[in-house]
Amino acid sequence: MAIEIYSMDQLQTLIRTGELPFGTGGTETYKPTGMIHSGAVGSRSTVGVIVTYTLPANTLNTDRQKLRIAAFGQKSSTNGIWAVQFRYGTGPGVLTTLALADSSFGNFTFHVDFVRTSATAMDFDILIREERAAGTTILSDNGQISSLDFTVDNTIDFNASVINASDSLAILTYTIEFLNI
Repeated sequence: MAIEIYSMDQLQTLIRTGELPFGTGGTETYKPTGMIHSGAVGSRSTVGVIVTYTLPANTLNTDRQKLRIAAFGQKSSTNGIWAVQFRYGTGPGVLTTLALADSSFGNFTFHVDFVRTSATAMDFDILIREERAAGTTILSDNGQISSLDFTVDNTIDFNASVINASDSLAILTYTIEFLNI
């Protein structure tokens, strides 16, 4: 048996991409878990993508693997109606939309969990919390996405679907974690 020696940068890259599997001594092999991406400020004052991430092909290659996404954003609003969508897939397709008619500044957070359930499907749970002067709003959604192809790159993004010209939406930070459950 040959022992390979890696630099810290090489080791971090192998762990982040899941290319460093390890075994239990039995037949099961596991990918390490942890943060695979983090991003910072993206903002818009027009309709369109705020931030985006391309999930590499075969990241979710076994049932019960999970992605956890957390994002924190702010909105400035003087004209009321605005909406931000969370989207996933090769399209990508809209999973949920946070739409509020509110004319005050506010913060919002997204918490999204995806769990691969088969070679072409995954379950999702989404929790969206908005805090503003008028109070806190919590929205949630869950369901299953089917007809997916995990063997190709998939896009994860936050999209401003409704916004007034004098307003802005910003994703200040977000993280994507890979978990084995």
